[in-house]
Amino acid sequence: MDIDLRDYTAGGYFITKYAQRDENRSPDLFPEQLISLSSHISPGKASIYWGWDIDKNRDEALAFGIPAAKLPELATWYQATHEVVGFPDVYYTLDAAREFVEAFLPVKDNLVVLGIALPKSLVDGFLGDNQQTSYNPNTQEYSHEPYGINLALSKREPLLPSGEILGFEVVSHYYNLGCSWLCSGLERDMHQEFGIRPGKYGLIETFEEANKVYEWILEGEKKGEQRAEPEPYYPWLIVQYPLV
Repeated sequence: MDIDLRDYTAGGYFITKYAQRDENRSPDLFPEQLISLSSHISPGKASIYWGWDIDKNRDEALAFGIPAAKLPELATWYQATHEVVGFPDVYYTLDAAREFVEAFLPVKDNLVVLGIALPKSLVDGFLGDNQQTSYNPNTQEYSHEPYGINLALSKREPLLPSGEILGFEVVSHYYNLGCSWLCSGLERDMHQEFGIRPGKYGLIETFEEANKVYEWILEGEKKGEQRAEPEPYYPWLIVQYPLV
């Protein structure tokens, strides 16, 4: 793929799993194995908040593959690494994501470590349109402070070049990554409208194609047509990295 990572701004690193194509995905357009940033398609992502309340989030952490014996260590790990992880599931460095995999996920067959990025031209708009408010329990005050993907983008850094560029996924964002374009079953419409055929892992192969999907959804919003979920969508570049 002829993509220069220096033209994109990193939105962080994530730990997720491969997804299997289900009956809602077109078998003639998608391979059996998918990669998605949306938890509606994928089996979810390794989340920061698991360590905040082990009892409350026990089942979710166990389902992702963290052994029960490792659960007490989660809180300590997040406290020690709070500067390189962010709510709800963002790792600001590749090393932090890999450290989590090594420490808490002994079964690695289905795991994927991903980096995501936006074209530089979209970053200012994203940060302006998605301002975040944080509550400080000590001062009992709210303030505009970026966290998660917003904080990663505000660092204005490229993704590390050591991964494999897979393609693009058009995914919504509210306070976190939300619905994929796949959640609305748009692959058939986009194939008929623009001739787009998803490539490896069901991802869109070029920015030009991803941008057509992005602009088509945006056009619908301007016309008052709900072509996807009522959230802002963005074309995210996805890069896969070795687990170690």
